Amino acid sequence: MVAYHITLHALKRGDDGVDLVGDINAVIIAQSIRTDPEWRNGDYTEQPHGLTSMLPLMQMMLEGVPQLQTMIANTGQAETFVQKIVTAAPSRDANDIMYSLESSADYNPHHLERIKAKLFALNFEDDEINPVELNILPPAIKRVKNGSFYNVPTSLNTHGHSSLARPELWSAKVAEFLATL
Repeated sequence: MVAYHITLHALKRGDDGVDLVGDINAVIIAQSIRTDPEWRNGDYTEQPHGLTSMLPLMQMMLEGVPQLQTMIANTGQAETFVQKIVTAAPSRDANDIMYSLESSADYNPHHLERIKAKLFALNFEDDEINPVELNILPPAIKRVKNGSFYNVPTSLNTHGHSSLARPELWSAKVAEFLATL
């Protein structure tokens, strides 16, 4: 069984005592695309090699560790996992991926008290991008007057951050929240 713990977080305490979290892997992936000469400032005709080489790391970030341990139990399976992702790389878009990774870079949790609308946050216990072990979400939601959250328990059906694309895991909780609006 191969275990992966791949998401590293930089933690720093803000002036107001709130921890700021930055996903180092997102920065590494975005920079590998941006600094690749094939990227041509986003005006490329073929996927930059920087994206192709980083997609396996990105997929590992998105999958939950329990799923990776099930999917990749030996070196041969690891090679197959990587090759499948690299083969699918031409269908991905480097600019879209960079945008998705960098779109929350300026997120500022320092003003959560200003949120007046009802807010529901969803996370996954096996999410390596937003690990529950860091205990960031519960105290943050307490600062939102009408905030609530749900951590989807790890199961054979969860896939870490990728569980977001599996509504059968969480749609009932969202429906409960929507019924309160």
